Amino acid sequence: MARSADLVKRRLWQQRLRRFTRGHLTVAAFCQVEGISVLVLAQLGPATLPALKDALTEEGLKPPSPWGGADARDFVASVGFPDAFAASPQARREAEETISGPIHLGPLHHFQQDVLKSIRELIAGGPGRRRAVISLPTGAGKTRVTVQAAIELVLKPAGDCRSVLWIAQTDELCEQAVQAFRQVWINRGADNTDLRIVRLWSGNPNPVVRESDKPIVVVASIQTLNSRMGDDPLAWLQKPGLVVVDECHHGITPSYTRLLRWLGADSTRKESARDDEPPILGLSATPFRTDDDESARLAKRFDNRWFPVDQEKLRARLQAEGYLAIPEYVPLESGVSLLPEEIEQFSRLPQPWSGVEFENILEAINQRLASSEERNEKLVDYLPECDERSILFFSNSVAHASEISARLNLAGMAARPVSGKTPPAARRDFLDRFQRREIRVLCNHTVLSTGFDAPKTDMVLIARQVFSAVRYMQMVGRGLRGKRNDGTERCRIVTVLDNLGRFEEPHPYHYCRRHFGDGQA
Repeated sequence: MARSADLVKRRLWQQRLRRFTRGHLTVAAFCQVEGISVLVLAQLGPATLPALKDALTEEGLKPPSPWGGADARDFVASVGFPDAFAASPQARREAEETISGPIHLGPLHHFQQDVLKSIRELIAGGPGRRRAVISLPTGAGKTRVTVQAAIELVLKPAGDCRSVLWIAQTDELCEQAVQAFRQVWINRGADNTDLRIVRLWSGNPNPVVRESDKPIVVVASIQTLNSRMGDDPLAWLQKPGLVVVDECHHGITPSYTRLLRWLGADSTRKESARDDEPPILGLSATPFRTDDDESARLAKRFDNRWFPVDQEKLRARLQAEGYLAIPEYVPLESGVSLLPEEIEQFSRLPQPWSGVEFENILEAINQRLASSEERNEKLVDYLPECDERSILFFSNSVAHASEISARLNLAGMAARPVSGKTPPAARRDFLDRFQRREIRVLCNHTVLSTGFDAPKTDMVLIARQVFSAVRYMQMVGRGLRGKRNDGTERCRIVTVLDNLGRFEEPHPYHYCRRHFGDGQA
């Protein structure tokens, strides 16, 4: 009975939303009034009511301030919305967690066991400089094996070095590491021992000094660390038992150089390294740069050491064994061309293309392509015809993600938009529901190319114009979890190909189809 009452309330609220949201929406597709309340709920999720606070007030209601407390829960209950709608749209996760263990966990795969053995030998080789890159294709479990190595070799053994500093670029990557440590500690941690996990990003406070004999993991964004390295309360973090740099192909940037200096690990030569330098592991499915000289600098920063040692044909081997999905590369011709002035701008740039000027030109092109009605109609017509159930869509811009999501919802296809501007509460809700396959298409702008795990993704559609093989493969990699890793046997990689004139061949679609595809080039 209560459920029926809630349904009646929700329908009444859809009628109200239909009336007062018209002035609060900017996407052209929202002009269709029929079903607009359903569309608003789809686009904004749990952030709907906070986003419409002014409109709620105009309706004579009294929305809570702030959101996230008991008043907010009472308010949303009174109008028949789920409790999730009471959360503050900007709510952050707890700054720390305490995890108990262990329980059963499945064994590492044979290639992961080889990596773990190599990490064990590296750490045991101290004191002094000990560095390497863990390079496994996306979907092959490099985070899992590295977390297990950190637990078994650093956090679990008794002693005064039971600390790990894990550094990543984005919130998603940071939270992925937290959840990996949670799962592996519960299954592989020390008996009757709690693991302290610190979230040091998104404005969370500095953690208090650790107890010397207690295991602790500090997962930090590189941005937060760089802004707080001079803080005395963080001085104890300069001597961890292990440092892990996620997505380490960023590792030659100034921010990571400052990090190494802060850790006392900035020596450029192995023989001059300090005895107390911590072991440093880099993680990357693509441990190289567009520029060969930069790739050489990156390799040198990690002592030119890769695990697994045998990288040749690794991807093909893991595909054959079912650990990676087999990609099927499919072009989607847009019929849209670069403008003559855009081709001229590219012609003036030295190759390989990189740097601020190139990025600015490419971003301007993506913004223009996002507004192409011919291109967007092709996308909106194409997606509903697909058989795949979990589709990850990479858009050309933030507005493009919202527009394609809105138009797909209007066409009866469950979709949600995700970008850096999406409130955290809605973002988490959309990602969780996509992983549960309740949402068929996740339209995102840049934020999910790394640090996002949805094993059942069976199609990746790349509409964003990109010329970097590294960035392209990061997007492709979101769909490459194989059946033996709870993923899929195959994944369709659909790339929107615009008419690039004489610059068509450098597009990474052609390179990746030849070298990483299913042999159908």
